[in-house]
Amino acid sequence: MMQTVQLAARPWMTTLAETGDPSVKAVLVELIDRPDLSDQRATLVNCLARFDCSNKFLWLVNLVCQGNWEVAHEAFDILADIESVDSIEAKLGFDVLSKTLDSGAIDDWREKLVTDLLAMFD
Repeated sequence: MMQTVQLAARPWMTTLAETGDPSVKAVLVELIDRPDLSDQRATLVNCLARFDCSNKFLWLVNLVCQGNWEVAHEAFDILADIESVDSIEAKLGFDVLSKTLDSGAIDDWREKLVTDLLAMFD
């Protein structure tokens, strides 16, 4: 049975992320994926920005396409800092972004983020 983690102490999360310890990145990703921590997700994604996330490209694209406003913007900022990704990941990310944009049922703010990310592929 999974224990519930109380994450109300945001300075704790930031301090942990500031250590730069690579093992913290994996913990942050696991916490971000937990549905019971959805109200802390944006803060956790912000903490993740302190790490090299190039191997989480597709996962971050999905956060932009599916996350709430704050989560999507935090993930976008991380994606904007990634300089290169594997060609397969790039293709998959491009497809997810294109499908999201083509769905026609997205908010204006998300459409802007997706459009800006697609422009990065040029």
